[in-house]
Amino acid sequence: MYPLGRKGEERGSLDLMSRADGPLLLRTLLDRALGRIEDYKFSHRFAELMKSLCGPYGASFVATLENWLAAGTASHFMVVTAILREAGALFIHSNEGFIARALKGARCVGTRTYRDLSSAIFATGIRGVRSGRPGEPFDADVRLKEMAEQRLERIANSDASYDLYHALKDHADREIAHQLEEGRKMDEEDADA
Repeated sequence: MYPLGRKGEERGSLDLMSRADGPLLLRTLLDRALGRIEDYKFSHRFAELMKSLCGPYGASFVATLENWLAAGTASHFMVVTAILREAGALFIHSNEGFIARALKGARCVGTRTYRDLSSAIFATGIRGVRSGRPGEPFDADVRLKEMAEQRLERIANSDASYDLYHALKDHADREIAHQLEEGRKMDEEDADA
């Protein structure tokens, strides 16, 4: 049962952050999640709850999340990791500063914390339905590649977000090459017919 819409359905959220007490309510929910975030089922449902209450994540949500994350414990990062795993592909395009600072903080907490957060951001960056003309690269992959290349040009190899953007670029390159190969095969089949 999905009382707020069917799974996978993109609908508007309940817009918690539009309320005057939205940031305070969000912080309360984040604090309450700390004690149970290691439970996988809870983690998954909590991420769905956040998306239903606040998605798509705007500036107010991200600012509140970053302020709350300043406590910097591994559990805080687990909560943020769960939320970002369900954030949606547009999140990575519009929150470069937050991503860089969160990954830097996660790296200070520990390798696993950093790896988990980076993996969640990667997953949200490549998420979504791809559509386009057969044999041509999907627009989403082209945009992802361009964004990753631009960010890689501006950061050092030692930056906490470098590996993430490098992996996103590689993923987009593979997807684009795959679509072009499919187009080449279709052209060959058409020529043989």
